[in-house]
Amino acid sequence: MLIFQYYHSIKLNFSFFKNNTTYSKQNIFLATKKLEKQFIYKLRNTITSMNKNCLLTFSIEELQRTSLNNTYERIRLLNSIGTIHSRKTNYKTAANVFDDAISTYNQRQALTLINEQTLNELMVVVYFNSAELYYRLKNWPIALQNLEKSLNLALKQDQQNPMLPEIYNLLGMIYSYQREVSRAEYYFKLAIETAKNIHPNNHSDIQRYYFQLKHLQDSI
Repeated sequence: MLIFQYYHSIKLNFSFFKNNTTYSKQNIFLATKKLEKQFIYKLRNTITSMNKNCLLTFSIEELQRTSLNNTYERIRLLNSIGTIHSRKTNYKTAANVFDDAISTYNQRQALTLINEQTLNELMVVVYFNSAELYYRLKNWPIALQNLEKSLNLALKQDQQNPMLPEIYNLLGMIYSYQREVSRAEYYFKLAIETAKNIHPNNHSDIQRYYFQLKHLQDSI
């Protein structure tokens, strides 16, 4: 239930700033952007076997209640639903859901600069999750295509984007499977270097990237 409480805390914070006339749109954006980003990345690490079904039901119900005009919220929920189906190995369903999220993004109406930035941050994760799905299906062309889109959006936003190490690492894994050793080694090292700018050196993600790099080097 912690993930639901976290999500509702974001909605409460947003409502407070939105209803308080002393705050400008820019202040609202700055006050909620960090919380929203934390929720998106937190979700990737909180989908366990114990809460998959509960979170899936919650996300579907929220999607049904969400206006078709609320592009950001619908994409966020579709991303959650697609991620859960992917973790449950319902790959065909997951692919369809991610396609819906990407289609919703591509068909979006004109947004303010602030809203566009926030939506693009979300799409970094959506494209990555879709790429990760196609990696599991060993469909390398589509996986690389979506990873490129995820990477381009991430680099436009922030050199410290927390998804960058994961993007580089997945690129390394794909090229490793394709036996493009030099490319794989380059991206594993880039994942490590980028992660060190975000996490402490003993962080589990960095240790995972080192392990994959060593596994690649040992296989040569």
